[in-house]
Amino acid sequence: MNLERRRDFYNNPSENYSRRVPEQPLTREEERLLTALEKETDDFRQPVSEEFVGVYPSTELARDVREVDTITNKYESRSGERSDMVTRLLLHLVYDFEYLKPKDGDWEIHTGRTHSYDDKERGSDEVIVFYNRKTGEALPISVDTTTSIEPSKKVDKLKLDFEYGNLRWLKYYKSPVSGEAIGRQEMPHIVIGYSSSKTQEIAKIWSKCGYAAFAMLGLEDALRDQVIKQLRSQTKGIEVLAPLNKQTEMISRVERVVEVLSGGGIKKEATAQAVAPTDFAAMIDALVARS
Repeated sequence: MNLERRRDFYNNPSENYSRRVPEQPLTREEERLLTALEKETDDFRQPVSEEFVGVYPSTELARDVREVDTITNKYESRSGERSDMVTRLLLHLVYDFEYLKPKDGDWEIHTGRTHSYDDKERGSDEVIVFYNRKTGEALPISVDTTTSIEPSKKVDKLKLDFEYGNLRWLKYYKSPVSGEAIGRQEMPHIVIGYSSSKTQEIAKIWSKCGYAAFAMLGLEDALRDQVIKQLRSQTKGIEVLAPLNKQTEMISRVERVVEVLSGGGIKKEATAQAVAPTDFAAMIDALVARS
């Protein structure tokens, strides 16, 4: 991609990576899974503007609320239950099953939803924080969960952010570790995308096997690989098109997250019910035949 095309891609995100496709209705299995996930993640509330009084002026808080309302009224029909299901699924996997938890026992993993402003304006649905309870080090990452657009286009945009020094940040960051309403916080950003066919597959196996389906489908290995590869790809071979110090700082954060995450192993309790690939294929065939 030449420089002119990169600038056009960067300055016109709505035309380049935000196009959405019509979303298929949920299957019965997906509806049941979504209902179960809503119960499991009911305690995960989005931060509200009132929590940031003192962080931002009241006039700015009110203005942002109006902006969110405008975006919601214009585009809400484009968002769907399947995207909400993916967000809740990730919350559930990280919080209850401790997916992505580093192997080092000093590290904890925390997660939470983002403020509606960061959801609509910043493209972030969730935050995951790797927290070292021994040293106090906290490594947050922002997550965009999606089903309705091609994730690779968003990932391409993230690499351009590094090239231009436009580092990702949340305006209304609330720490899932301490519960403190912090405000603006720069952090690495990733995209977790599941196609409708993948969510249907997850829901079908879940309807037969319950939450053991997540281990059977290898979701933890896949999620860990996706996060590590995506973070590495964002910073690999970037061109210096912005002040190097800003890029270097964010790159060091990305590399630190990858270092911590790569050192983690799969939790035994999360994969205890996993089966061999050949057995798994036979199990899928049998389950589908009985459905």
